[in-house]
Amino acid sequence: MRFIRSVFALWLGIIVLLSTAILYVHTPIEPNPNSLQNLKLDLCDGNPCFMEITPGVTRWDAAKMIASHQGVNIENVFQFGSADAVEIIHGFGDTVANIEIDTVSSKPDRPLVRDYILKYGTPCKLSDFGSPYGVTLIYPHLLVSIGQSVERVSPYLQVSELQIIDPTIIAPPTTDLCISKIIQDSPTVDWAGFRSIRYYELKGLIHQR
Repeated sequence: MRFIRSVFALWLGIIVLLSTAILYVHTPIEPNPNSLQNLKLDLCDGNPCFMEITPGVTRWDAAKMIASHQGVNIENVFQFGSADAVEIIHGFGDTVANIEIDTVSSKPDRPLVRDYILKYGTPCKLSDFGSPYGVTLIYPHLLVSIGQSVERVSPYLQVSELQIIDPTIIAPPTTDLCISKIIQDSPTVDWAGFRSIRYYELKGLIHQR
């Protein structure tokens, strides 16, 4: 009888473990509704934007006026929300060329990889630009960097830097970073989901350890 109880307890334990694993696998990735909102990150006419400023679209004078309503001067690097530093870069023409947002420090409302993917969809590629950016998720107009000390691409990784870019500035006449020659010249592989860095290394990614 004791043997039967032991076997029953063992099977019950196995069932609980399997149920927990299944629940974990099928649990949807829930976004932090405040993380991107606090940073004023959104989509403007289908393109990523910050404070409704879109690189390649928003004119510099208009960007200065928009930012002034938020109490910031884009002529200088500034702090905003959970960002440690924001830099809005004026291109060679009349429009904003690039917006760089650093979120290195561990703040409670900092955006995670999941928040960007749920907002902007899945990236096209994964690259390794080396220090200080490290492993980076590539979108047509976004670079989402998750740092160098990464062993696995996970939805719960903190994002160290976001760049919203007008691709025509860095690689004219390309309008999509996913097919940009500058991106392709770096160690770059197609996005294959949340996997280990070792998996991506075997696919051709050179990880700067």
